[in-house]
Amino acid sequence: MKRLTLLYLFVLLAAAQAFPQLNKGGFPCDDKEIVSGLRSLSELPQAVMPPADSADKETAECGGLRFAHKFEVNINLKEAGAKFSLADGSDVYRLSVKSAGAYSLNIIFSKFSLPEGARLFLYTPDKRQISGAFTSENASRSGRFAVAPLDGDELIVEYIEPAWRAFDGEVVIGSVNHDFLGLRARNGFGASRECEIDAACRNGFHDNQRRSACKILVDGTSFCSGNLVNNTAEDGTPYVLTASHCLFSRSKFQEDKAETCLFFFNYESPECNSFIEGNSEMCLSGATVIAARPERDMLLLRLDDIVPPDFMTYSAGWNATEDVVGPAYCFHHPSGDVKKVSEEKNNPETGSFTANGLFLNNGHWTVFRWESGISEGGSSGSGLFDASDRLVGSLSGGNVNLDCDVPGDDNFYKLSCVWNDEYFAKNNLQPWLDPISSGLKIIDGKETFDNPCQKLTNWSEEDNEDDGPDYACGHNSLGMREFAERFVTNGKGYIYGLHFTPKRGRYSSAAKVFVRIYSGDSLPDKQIYEQELRITNRQYVARSESFTDKMKPSWLNCVNYFRFTEKQPVDSVFFVSFLIADDVTEKDTFALSCATDRDADSPNSAFFRIGEQWKSFEENPLVSAPSSIKMDVVFLKGEPDSLNVPELKKGYSRVNISPNPFSDIIYIYFPDKVTEAKVQITDYSGKVLHNETVTLEETKILEIDANRFADKGALIMHVKSKLGDEYFKLIKR
Repeated sequence: MKRLTLLYLFVLLAAAQAFPQLNKGGFPCDDKEIVSGLRSLSELPQAVMPPADSADKETAECGGLRFAHKFEVNINLKEAGAKFSLADGSDVYRLSVKSAGAYSLNIIFSKFSLPEGARLFLYTPDKRQISGAFTSENASRSGRFAVAPLDGDELIVEYIEPAWRAFDGEVVIGSVNHDFLGLRARNGFGASRECEIDAACRNGFHDNQRRSACKILVDGTSFCSGNLVNNTAEDGTPYVLTASHCLFSRSKFQEDKAETCLFFFNYESPECNSFIEGNSEMCLSGATVIAARPERDMLLLRLDDIVPPDFMTYSAGWNATEDVVGPAYCFHHPSGDVKKVSEEKNNPETGSFTANGLFLNNGHWTVFRWESGISEGGSSGSGLFDASDRLVGSLSGGNVNLDCDVPGDDNFYKLSCVWNDEYFAKNNLQPWLDPISSGLKIIDGKETFDNPCQKLTNWSEEDNEDDGPDYACGHNSLGMREFAERFVTNGKGYIYGLHFTPKRGRYSSAAKVFVRIYSGDSLPDKQIYEQELRITNRQYVARSESFTDKMKPSWLNCVNYFRFTEKQPVDSVFFVSFLIADDVTEKDTFALSCATDRDADSPNSAFFRIGEQWKSFEENPLVSAPSSIKMDVVFLKGEPDSLNVPELKKGYSRVNISPNPFSDIIYIYFPDKVTEAKVQITDYSGKVLHNETVTLEETKILEIDANRFADKGALIMHVKSKLGDEYFKLIKR
């Protein structure tokens, strides 16, 4: 029997530095900084949820599997939380949120309006998991903001507001989502059927299209998939194509759910059939419905922020004609597992997938029994690619065979049926995917950025890792504390962060680890950057139905992405090191993998420091051979291209913007010594929306009518004056 399956992703964040949205890092307020009002975490006011409604645990009306119960609340953090004061005049508000028995909790803020310089953190009571800092740059047009789950049934919300703020911030919790299935903890890794094929098993197989795929957490309670798509202007507008039933609730399309969606990119294993889980740190929050036709299951979203360059995404091409030729394929996340691929050698055929009257006839491409792989819960909204590597539709559902013996049929709504045959632009794809009115119905994909980032690594597939227990690149009996990897490029550029898979590691105040960048030639020389590495070590133990610190830390066997607070300029030769703090007394705290069996004439890129002296791993008694440390650096050669968002001003600015988020009017306040300024406002594709040069003799306040920006989402303001260049992110309420 045909039935609609909302193929929701059981996506969960890896516990190691699993930051949901782009955030500024850092740590919550140290109690030692508080000068008045201090209360311990155990004495904080608590917002306690009632028992979760067991009825909500049942399958949703359209067939989707929910993992969380939603408690609708209205909790003003400033009113409900405890208030403290810092020596610099800043205010700190803290509140405990608890829902007994939850495997994890995630929060959606109904009001999130922060002045510049303010910071918001969410963390578990033991501070082993920390999300944030979130700042004014995370504000959304709707004023709502979603944060990904944290393990356990209690979390702390902390808001730090500076004394010099331009306005009083608003932080209101609108819903608390109680995970009753343990999906956040189990993460879905390895949960899919044995006949699924790891995307990593097809390296070289449509790698660009593979990078367009993402997974979507909807409303804190359910999951779907999607793809970044190109448009004829090729301007980098962050459009995600998915399925409208992802926003259904009781068969009704709810557009506002897009505002709190979370979008995860690059969740995949690094190797075929690997026990190493992919990273889930690459995530963005919030989107706007640009086009939707629920009776055809079409949905086009625009992300509230451009995808950062270091996510290394690809914007897929598309084919909106009826001329579709196989073989066809689809990248997806069945059961929330790492990215998989399904393949079909034959041509997709026109079919009807009405799903009990939800969708119209003859609106889908049908794939009859995949040659390899299947679809499962978690695959909905994923795109079907044709033989020319172009999207032709997105997955609605179909026959689901759960034993892998006879793969079921799948149905993808046709782009050709939702192109331009409806009266309203919002019901069609053409006005948005062909903004220059080219008349094209077929275009190729492209790199999201004209000057894309790349991964640098010295690790070889032939390299074998050290097994310990005395680690050559970590805590060992020789007292080594710092280990560096040398990278050589063909020009200057920037590094954004690094991927690494530690063999040992946990975060605690007594076992800090730092990442450093050095310049140099043959050896590390001048330190040019340092940032503390955050590590967690809690893991869900299935048989005990609880969390424990005694098992392997949950970031083990997981690729972690560590993002620098700011992209770092480097020369053509640079070094990246991991430093174990000198005051760490705990044993076996941190270790990375390094190659141990290279021939004597092989290249060496690994170094260690003894005292103040750097030496090659050829002199490391635990290796005594050329080696390499297993890490990948995300590097951009030259300068970021025009689609890159400028580094936004942090802390107190010489120019002030108020209010932000704005409504009808934006006010710009200039210091007395500024007599002339140029103000330019652009959208995230770089399109200029406002451009003027102003003389500031009689007044130091510039007023801008913002009504014409109402449909543009997040904006960038560039103010140029005698004081220099300043950039601000603007959000429409």
